[in-house]
Amino acid sequence: MRVPPFNAVASAVVCVWIWAAVVSVNVFGQQSSTASPPRTTALQPALEASSEVVDYTSASGSLRLRGVLFRSGGAGQSPAIVFLHGGSGASDKTVATIGRTFVSKGYLVFVPFHRGLGLSAGSGEPLAARLAKEEESNGIPARMRLMARLLETELLDDALGAIDYVRRRPDVDSSRVAVYGHSQGGMLSVLAAARNAGIRATVASAPGAVNWASGPEIRDMLRTAAKNAQAPIFFLQASNDYDLAPTEQLALEMARVGKPHVRQVYSAWGASVQEGHGFGVQAPQIWGPDVFGFLSEHMKAR
Repeated sequence: MRVPPFNAVASAVVCVWIWAAVVSVNVFGQQSSTASPPRTTALQPALEASSEVVDYTSASGSLRLRGVLFRSGGAGQSPAIVFLHGGSGASDKTVATIGRTFVSKGYLVFVPFHRGLGLSAGSGEPLAARLAKEEESNGIPARMRLMARLLETELLDDALGAIDYVRRRPDVDSSRVAVYGHSQGGMLSVLAAARNAGIRATVASAPGAVNWASGPEIRDMLRTAAKNAQAPIFFLQASNDYDLAPTEQLALEMARVGKPHVRQVYSAWGASVQEGHGFGVQAPQIWGPDVFGFLSEHMKAR
């Protein structure tokens, strides 16, 4: 179904403050930090992107869901990015930022909404509501156990369905599909990488940063997935995120088994942990060059 882009996708110019100080660490060792004064810039796509709302189904076929698809309008098959949002969904601003950022580099971009959220409201119960009920009845440890179970089952089912939808599109080069996940979506991107879902590369922004300390089941699940990853993973966070342990420890797990990965912790973004946590969806002008370099390395045409 073809629809006009919604307001933020159609007209928003995303203005952000840049503090371009980056501390980069990857599997080859620590790079030097560089810094430049803050400046204001506008995020503008290099190519005109068309957007449309499309239907897809969870991998099991149990739910019909919806998402936003961005295309540059170029001829032939494109590489593709599936963006997996955080636990509260994706705002118009986030959808516009991610869509325009990757389309500007020639990628088809799909932003699926997980069950119960955003465009998929009404299809399944939102995760937050289920977790709140569990916590009220049985406490925080039970909430974390339920979250781990749902991440590995229902939510991963939604994510794998979105990946499969993109890989089957005739305008996509199915051998060049990557996943970018943020926060909860970052956890799902690591889990998807371990499932041999036909993805060439994965970017995990702040995976589990909010839940790492209080969720031992989540920690164990993600460590196992990182060790079993079938695609290289780029882990990224701002230094003032809630918890840097996920990036550090998941990268270490991959290093122990010789799996290709990159780990980068950037300078603080904003003045709070909440703003730092949003770095992966708010500051593509900082992480973009690193991420696109990583994707170019691992998504060459076959």
